Amino acid sequence: MIEFLTAMFTTWEWRLPVLIVPALFGIVYLRGWLTIYRTTSVRHARQQYSQVTAGGRIMQSTQRRLASPWRLVSYFTGLALLILALASGLDLYASLLFFVHMIQHTLLIMFVPPLLWLGNPYPFLMWGLPRRLRRPAGRLMAGSSPFRLTLSRIITPATIWIFLAATVWVWHDGRLYSLTLQNRYVHDLEHLNFFAAGMLFAWIVTGATPWLHHPMPYLKRAGYTLSAAVPNMILGLAITFSSEPLFVYYTTVPRIWGISVMTDQIYGGVIMLEEATMMYMVQALVLVAKHFQAEEAKAPLPAGMWATEDALRAPGFETPPDPVEPHSLNKA
Repeated sequence: MIEFLTAMFTTWEWRLPVLIVPALFGIVYLRGWLTIYRTTSVRHARQQYSQVTAGGRIMQSTQRRLASPWRLVSYFTGLALLILALASGLDLYASLLFFVHMIQHTLLIMFVPPLLWLGNPYPFLMWGLPRRLRRPAGRLMAGSSPFRLTLSRIITPATIWIFLAATVWVWHDGRLYSLTLQNRYVHDLEHLNFFAAGMLFAWIVTGATPWLHHPMPYLKRAGYTLSAAVPNMILGLAITFSSEPLFVYYTTVPRIWGISVMTDQIYGGVIMLEEATMMYMVQALVLVAKHFQAEEAKAPLPAGMWATEDALRAPGFETPPDPVEPHSLNKA
């Protein structure tokens, strides 16, 4: 394990696209976050002063909560893990060990996207753009813009689920998998596909803005998240319990650290089966907790709606309604 960690963090391949794109998004996000934080800090101070002088209770501003430090930390942690997945020894050793490649995929699809979306990037990226770009970019996602309407028809929870499941299964076809490790451009396309599928799925699960559809309730999102674990579980089981090498490419490369082809394949299948599934379960549990938290925050119903004598009786023992007199028949 020590040898593995040492290799992961001491071997780096600094490719310009891998560095420039996250750095650019990080700079724009930070600029927007600071703009919103400074603006809302002044408003928050004025709000506190007016409430104190009026003898009222000080309420925390919603806008101030938008620029929370934890959002900043979450977003930059996601960017750091993205660079780790694509530029560290994980990318180099993925061509020698199957289980390392699975760790890389898990980061791209399970860890990085939720962290980025929890940073609520849309408002911060908008405010971080130069003024001349901010308005055109904002118009793209305006309520009735053609671009937004087209996206809302294409990007739905059902299509995202299918896209995610297909991404995981298609790229683990033996021949296509070997091609990704033999051709750098195909490998980059694979990683882009995994990252895009993870971002779309996490967009639905986190409920982050901008919304294309009305956000699903927490419990429905929890069920949606757990359903996505099924394709991973089936594929992970198939890989783990296979009696022969499924990815022939790894039989042609040098074996390192004394790990055989089959042991390597079992490790990779277990990572897909356990770590990926556990991440979905954790997300579902968080959503269930958010549901109960939202229920507790609701205002109690007026006593007149539940404290009546009939409302407190067991079902079936309510006071029967008054009988209705049948209409008299007109005589012919």
